[in-house]
Amino acid sequence: MLIASPYIIVQQSVLANHNVLSVILLHMDEKLKRQLGTDLILIRNEPVSRFCLDCNETLNHSSFSVPWKKEKSWGEYGYREKVKLFKCENCDTVALEKSQWWTDNDEWGDEEGRGNNMNRKGDLILNYPSSLSTDEIALLPKVQPFLNDEQYDFLKDVLAAKSQKMDGLAAIGFRSLFEHFFNICGTNSSRDRFVSEAAKMDVGTSKAKNEYKYKLQWLSHQGVITKKQSEELLDLIKEANKSAHKMQTDGKDLNVAIEALLSLTLAAKRQPDLFEKHK
Repeated sequence: MLIASPYIIVQQSVLANHNVLSVILLHMDEKLKRQLGTDLILIRNEPVSRFCLDCNETLNHSSFSVPWKKEKSWGEYGYREKVKLFKCENCDTVALEKSQWWTDNDEWGDEEGRGNNMNRKGDLILNYPSSLSTDEIALLPKVQPFLNDEQYDFLKDVLAAKSQKMDGLAAIGFRSLFEHFFNICGTNSSRDRFVSEAAKMDVGTSKAKNEYKYKLQWLSHQGVITKKQSEELLDLIKEANKSAHKMQTDGKDLNVAIEALLSLTLAAKRQPDLFEKHK
């Protein structure tokens, strides 16, 4: 079905069942495509279930893809790029998904063994607005009771930065979130006593108590994150500090922060008194 609009939408079944139209579109001269507007054809796909940030829940979305692909290369390196669009069937918010396939991974597949063609999952996938992982969707309602409205919006901004591969900004955001949980875990006196003693044992003076590693050790000591998570988060915090002060980033795995936050909320259920003052 063709409709008059800035984009012409064609039902995928039309292209699948009418070979003549498919062949014409495939072999049409590029100049003629632009003149007739066939270079703006969108293909309607089956609806998909996606998380909508505006509705704050997983809902059905209309799905469209473009039949053209962008290709770019420099020397022996290059990539291909395709775009999909999704429209929330509840609020009409439109989301864009851009996938890129690196030519380096074509022959052998990438490090995850995902094959050597564009049918594999993209080597890099960017979404706008951000698309959250299953763990991130599950995290939001679990963390919300520990945050006010502004802090909850801040968390969503951090997850959006992570989704857009802005690792430095996301790391800075996670640094602030874990400091928040340090500040609401236990009493002021118990926290101060612990970090003072930890610093004194570590470097010989309690003056270093404000170093971030002692705050993470406190959360680990209270059993809300594991020792391993504390160590992994410290590497992430160092990355955040580097991003903030030196404008550098080495791209640490940000999923360690998601896993730690999920663990923290589960531990809070087991130890409700630990965050009683916050409530």
